[in-house]
Amino acid sequence: MFRLIYKSALSNHYMFKDYIDLIKFRYHPTFISVLFGALIFADKIDKNLLISIFLVYISFNLLTYTGLYTFNDLIDHKSDMLHPTKKHRAIPSGRISRNNALIFGVLALLIGLVMGYLVYHPLIWFYLAFTLINLFYSFYAKKVPYLEILTNSITHPLRFVMGAALVGAIAPIGLILVYFLISLNISTERRIHEMRHPGHLARKVLKYYNPKQLSFVKIAALILILLITLINFPLNFQLYTVLIFFYLICMLIQASADESHSLFNKIWLK
Repeated sequence: MFRLIYKSALSNHYMFKDYIDLIKFRYHPTFISVLFGALIFADKIDKNLLISIFLVYISFNLLTYTGLYTFNDLIDHKSDMLHPTKKHRAIPSGRISRNNALIFGVLALLIGLVMGYLVYHPLIWFYLAFTLINLFYSFYAKKVPYLEILTNSITHPLRFVMGAALVGAIAPIGLILVYFLISLNISTERRIHEMRHPGHLARKVLKYYNPKQLSFVKIAALILILLITLINFPLNFQLYTVLIFFYLICMLIQASADESHSLFNKIWLK
């Protein structure tokens, strides 16, 4: 009897862990963009603002995006089954059935949208925009070379804009463009890293990319960031400087990485 209870508890533990994996906490540092947008444009930073930011994190990252990540995994489950690393994920491995994953994703998305509306109802338009962009990416854009990189990149500056909107501010277009270019760099590096991995054949769109062309995109993005900074000088120069420094740090980390880099593997391929 105790053995049966132990086995049942162990099974429930692993099932719970599989559902936790669908939340993809490794992607949650992207919420820093929302936090950054809110804090730099806020008239004052007080307890009410911090509570609002926390509630947005729960409704947006923890719930809405969990639903979107789950939908993406459901759409990708066949190609993930062919990937040497991704095949071990909860859905392609069969540890969570597609029906249960769909129910989980729908509930997370709906609860997130409702909570987002209740926290600060003007933000619901951002939540809906993220939902549409991600569904467009999952169903169509991810199959089209370069369009999938652009679509994947646009959500990050949109987070920054949402953070500013949370405090009733409008983010300057120059900063939004720089944010987009930084996101473009990261998305491009992700494709380069995936191309080095043995499982790249499972993602058909990668065959249309050339590492040299993708590296050129990253360099062009840096040049554009410097031009935007000069055009807007001295407006928001300190913020531009911080973003440029962050971009250079990203490029330094990318240059020192190889196909076995554990950090990138854990973030993008786990």
